[in-house]
Amino acid sequence: MTDFDELYTLTQELNKNYDRAVGRVKRGESLPQRQRSIVPIVDSYDDGQYGSLTIDGAGQLFDINLDAYEVSQSNQDQIIALILQTVNNALSTRTGEIR
Repeated sequence: MTDFDELYTLTQELNKNYDRAVGRVKRGESLPQRQRSIVPIVDSYDDGQYGSLTIDGAGQLFDINLDAYEVSQSNQDQIIALILQTVNNALSTRTGEIR
């Protein structure tokens, strides 16, 4: 299967999902709630705990709780990088405590 074929198949599946969602909205059905996960923000270099964030399976961010002391000891770039890393890791491994 070529890259084009894979993209075409993926696009068809996305279109089907979209059509189903539009149909549910037109019929007045509510969309299912995605499960949310509370994921700790941990620096893998020094195991520092910076707080936690709450995301759903689609990567939508609902909440960020940061430890004020830990954040004050770090720079802005490090905190942003840790948050992005935490979201990406959570989505790729689907871990976290379910809320």
